[in-house]
Amino acid sequence: MVEISIEELADNIESEDFFREFGNPVKVGCGERCMAILSFELYERLFGEVDLSKERTIEMDDFVADLKKIIIENGMGKEK
Repeated sequence: MVEISIEELADNIESEDFFREFGNPVKVGCGERCMAILSFELYERLFGEVDLSKERTIEMDDFVADLKKIIIENGMGKEK
């Protein structure tokens, strides 16, 4: 499984080709922690039809905003 940084995730998550470019699922490293991100399509293939009212989901805009906040708070952004 490919591993990317949280900065790469924040910079690329909204791309239509994200999973084609990075893999599906993709491992995201953040310090000593990591998480796996997978597409909705793969999630449904693995777990069956999804009832969004019963799943723990968040809106993509909120997810990206939280990622960027984490990057800024932890000084992980690229020097410009």
